[in-house]
Amino acid sequence: MDINQITILASLVTGFATLTVAIFLAFQLKLQHRDSKKELELQLQERWDTGLKLIMDFNGSEGIDILTRGRKNLNLLKTENEKAILHMLSATSINTLMLKYSYGEQSGYDQERHIKEFLARSPGIRALYRDGRLRATFRDDHQVVLDKIVKSIDDEVGHDGILNLSSGYLH
Repeated sequence: MDINQITILASLVTGFATLTVAIFLAFQLKLQHRDSKKELELQLQERWDTGLKLIMDFNGSEGIDILTRGRKNLNLLKTENEKAILHMLSATSINTLMLKYSYGEQSGYDQERHIKEFLARSPGIRALYRDGRLRATFRDDHQVVLDKIVKSIDDEVGHDGILNLSSGYLH
């Protein structure tokens, strides 16, 4: 074997080794992406579960009662304390839904559907958002998204209306 043949053989071996490493790294990146997507889904679910626990911690059914009445109409809340509780519960819920919005592409969630469904069935929370106190708790980019969603719902059903969105469930 002359030097040229050895050089060609060495280049082939090096090229094959490089290709093997590239394939291995691509496979590892795919696994890492899948794992990070799963981790994101688990974090979002944990955040949602924490919000539900927060609701339940307000004397059991009292938190659910406040949320239910406040979602329908802010005027159904009797005290400023109840309005503060609704504000906190709403902010927690919407922040979690906005995480789904922000990371929907990576996690596989429909980016807008969940937040729109929540607000469409919550004229009291939309009123709380419109008066500015709830709106101020969100990042500027989230405010832009929420402003658009709240306006589209209000334009369709009015400030006190409930928009029932059709389910995407196939069966």
